[in-house]
Amino acid sequence: MALPSKYCQFGKASVFTLRQKPQLSTSRRLIIASSHGVVTIYGVVAAQIYVFTTVLLPWFLPTAVFLAYIFSFKTKENHV
Repeated sequence: MALPSKYCQFGKASVFTLRQKPQLSTSRRLIIASSHGVVTIYGVVAAQIYVFTTVLLPWFLPTAVFLAYIFSFKTKENHV
């Protein structure tokens, strides 16, 4: 699976900047490190949303409907 081009360009720009200016200021390094962290967090959140919607949601909704149906019989009282 290939990464989208915007991620590759982001990585290339970061590596190019770090190689061209090895003595960057601390604030510049902090910006680069935090942007890498944001991209990583975004990837983890996107993966979690993908797993939830493709695996857990199709399993959870029918199960919830089935349990509601079963519990509706259990709570009804028999009136004669």
